[in-house]
Amino acid sequence: MNIEAIQTLRRETGAGLADCRAALAEHDGDVDQAIASLLQKGAEVAKRKAERTASDGIALARVYGRRAVLLEVNTQTDFVAQNTLFKTQVEAIAEAVAVHVPDDVPALNRVFLPQQAMTVGERVQKMVIAYGENIVIRRFATLSGSMPYAYMHQDGKIGVILDLAGPERAASAQWEPVARELALQIAAMKPLVVSRKDLEPAVLEAMVRQIEADIAADEILGQKPAEIQSRAAAGRLEKYFHDNILLEQAWIRDDAKTVREMLETANASGEAIRPHRFFRYERGEGIDTEPVFCPLFGIVRKG
Repeated sequence: MNIEAIQTLRRETGAGLADCRAALAEHDGDVDQAIASLLQKGAEVAKRKAERTASDGIALARVYGRRAVLLEVNTQTDFVAQNTLFKTQVEAIAEAVAVHVPDDVPALNRVFLPQQAMTVGERVQKMVIAYGENIVIRRFATLSGSMPYAYMHQDGKIGVILDLAGPERAASAQWEPVARELALQIAAMKPLVVSRKDLEPAVLEAMVRQIEADIAADEILGQKPAEIQSRAAAGRLEKYFHDNILLEQAWIRDDAKTVREMLETANASGEAIRPHRFFRYERGEGIDTEPVFCPLFGIVRKG
């Protein structure tokens, strides 16, 4: 068997050694026909795998120049997600996001990877063939600015990117410690936005209506005068801000201070540096997983 031909098939299709040998034998050593056959079979495999739930994977956060990229790629198992080659392949996709800034995942799948001589979509399909699992690019986000920062928690369980606003000439030694504190806060406490003004009016209005409805349905508060209900609603809305607005959250290192107060202390000796925007992804967040029977322990668990 021609070793060079097998290497070509593996490089071009991502198929395993045995499959490459079988394809060459089936097509009497014709490499082009073997490649076409493997790619066709690979497409069929990918279609079948696509029916499987992919809820593991990695939330990759990286900075390329002045652009931060957050990319979630899902796998079925942690075994694949922790594979070194898989991480390298995801890195290449993240770099493509940074360079091309596509509008959405379908557009990203059409991006051509020059070093690999294939599109992102083709790269993912070959990953499906190679690893034997459904692999999905779920979402991505980018932020550009003079002070972009990326943070990954627990090797990609949570990814955070943010950019800071402040003096263009600020040295990294001045702003990076602030960025790290904010990234840790965002990863741990899941704020929705930086400040109240960043809340979409529709979101705020819906929350106010929900609070009012909850109070009206409350057995005790629902019977109180309108003035008392109004004060209770205001208090609950303030708690919502405290829980979900980054600057108003209790700082994770000292809950006697808010994040805003932490920033005031950090900026006391220099020009103001403040958070501008951020994104936070948690891998598999919101994906329904199928119950899996464990034959070893005889229990049903979420997989």
